[in-house]
Amino acid sequence: MTDTPASLFPPRKMAAVLTFIFICIGGAAYSTFFTECDACQWATSMLGGINLGVAGLIFYPTLLVLAILKKQTLLSWGFAFATGVHLALVSALIYGQTMCPPCCITATSAFLAMAFLLPTSRAQLIRMSILIAVVFACSGLGLLFLEHRAEHLTVTAYAKAIAKIDADRAAHPVPKGRARIDYFARKDCHFCAEFKDGVLKKITTEFKADLDSQEHDAFDHLPTPLVFVTGIENAMYKHPPTEVELKQAVLKAKGQ
Repeated sequence: MTDTPASLFPPRKMAAVLTFIFICIGGAAYSTFFTECDACQWATSMLGGINLGVAGLIFYPTLLVLAILKKQTLLSWGFAFATGVHLALVSALIYGQTMCPPCCITATSAFLAMAFLLPTSRAQLIRMSILIAVVFACSGLGLLFLEHRAEHLTVTAYAKAIAKIDADRAAHPVPKGRARIDYFARKDCHFCAEFKDGVLKKITTEFKADLDSQEHDAFDHLPTPLVFVTGIENAMYKHPPTEVELKQAVLKAKGQ
């Protein structure tokens, strides 16, 4: 199949495909640089720390070059590959009951670009459909493997964190009537920043006379923040606790 710029890439088609490519680049950039997106952080953790936004920032500019050069055949196969990958990623988001706007917008743009680039040849269409199906299947299996690996690494990280806190509790018991909050955090985690500047700050201010708090560097693959409350009654939160939850835990730790 030979590309002929005049016949295969009319101006309107060119403009539409370029628009979709720029949207895909924007979505990849958002996932890469704006790490406060809850869904993007979830997707990255599910993939064992792999940020697909970086891959998108390499892949879609390459397709942009092909579009500018009007290489429709290579561009079509590129978007066929992208369609298979995005089908698997959207399926993973649905499975995880997570809505990720930049991911969904990027996927939709890739699907629409693929629709504009569908070949008229039946044989070519069949081959392209097979590629999409194969890439979808391989990407799905890859996601399952990465999710299983990430789950194993996360369980190991939780065990390390719990062991550390248990050792600290044994080495430094909290006096009766007092409480201590230990939490694991990392610098690039906006959930941690929200917890420290919000709920934790309010609770430590309210109970400052008989409450201590200590931050620990998170182990690799540990979801953060991970919060422990130590006292007469101990508590652990694998999610950022609300102000009410943390206050109740502190009161119980103090024996009230």
